[in-house]
Amino acid sequence: MAGDAELEILGNSPPAQVVVDHPLVTRLREAGNLDVRPKQAWTPVAQFAEAGLDAVNLGPGATRYAHRADERVEISALVRTYDALRRFVGSV
Repeated sequence: MAGDAELEILGNSPPAQVVVDHPLVTRLREAGNLDVRPKQAWTPVAQFAEAGLDAVNLGPGATRYAHRADERVEISALVRTYDALRRFVGSV
């Protein structure tokens, strides 16, 4: 406790295993010509992994702007992600 402030930790998941060999991940990567890269930010993927569910992070935009007052994303990145998801859903 610092002064009158309190801190409650609601979750603390270990890092998630990187899922690259699942057929759906392969199809998603191919649908958008996407690379696998590390992510240095919190996402619920680790919580899904703890529950036995494979998951990936996918989205337009740069991590350095995520969840900040100046958060932004390029329109071309939105279009690229939309097109990849559209091709992926059409291939399942």
